[in-house]
Amino acid sequence: MKNKFNIVIVGVGGQGIGMLSEILIRALDFSEIKVKGVDTHGLAQRGGSVISFLRTGEDIFSPLVKKNSADLIIALEMYEAYNALIDFAVPEKTVLVHYETSWQPLGVRLRKDNILKGSIIKDICLKNNIKEIPVIVENLPDPLMINMAILAEMIKRNTLKGLSLFSCETATKDLMNDSIYKKNIDFMYKYIDK
Repeated sequence: MKNKFNIVIVGVGGQGIGMLSEILIRALDFSEIKVKGVDTHGLAQRGGSVISFLRTGEDIFSPLVKKNSADLIIALEMYEAYNALIDFAVPEKTVLVHYETSWQPLGVRLRKDNILKGSIIKDICLKNNIKEIPVIVENLPDPLMINMAILAEMIKRNTLKGLSLFSCETATKDLMNDSIYKKNIDFMYKYIDK
């Protein structure tokens, strides 16, 4: 992958954004794709916004993705998907892969802000010719597996060139203990085969 490719991963603290980012970095590295990445944790432990930047390609000197320059946005939560579309999407270029779940921000819980409807994300994508890939899994074995559902969908659709199930499986094995690894990989195989 010689051309530069910018990836923004967003979600809420506790959803596994850092784990997903690390799996992608290792999997791309195993596939001999040059990659740089950085996470910003902020209020992650308190359910705050978390963002990871990954950049692939030749002559990448910084992992930071500039505003309005993402080729791929991966969102594990709808409010964060909305914010990432506003901040990082490029009309007619960006692909959005997002899990359809909502962790309502404080303003919504206090009834000061409106609830975000999934149709708003769809409308932004349609208006800007952004490919939207919504992901939802009925009866997800574990709520902490949203990141694995996103990863499996990306592999299934070949959303990120060079990313394979084998490279993700190898990366996941490096990062998880045996029982958690087996649970996650079994889920990914079932998801991809359906």
